[in-house]
Amino acid sequence: MLKETFLKENRLRKRSEFVSLSKTGNKYHNSHFLAVAEKSRFERTRIGITVSKKVGCAVVRNKVKRLVREHFRKNRHKIKGNLDINIIAKKRTAGDDNRIIDKALHDIFHRIER
Repeated sequence: MLKETFLKENRLRKRSEFVSLSKTGNKYHNSHFLAVAEKSRFERTRIGITVSKKVGCAVVRNKVKRLVREHFRKNRHKIKGNLDINIIAKKRTAGDDNRIIDKALHDIFHRIER
């Protein structure tokens, strides 16, 4: 059975990590998300989530972050190699249904895998 917990070790937490990732990482995007990814120096894939106030109020931003975390938690075993990934939500994400957001996340992670 796969361990599907989401620990601190699986997150990007420091501003310097986000900044260096944005400068050197490869960018992937679709209509809902922009993802910046690069090879990690750690032995695991880590994720950071950025949702600005332009997306919506705090309730909407937290909902988007929960959906991204949940998708990553359930699907991180599919990602080959060790990567640092920052998922940035676009404005359009706020108004869409959970299934559409999940499909967009599936698409963006599939692009990263290639």
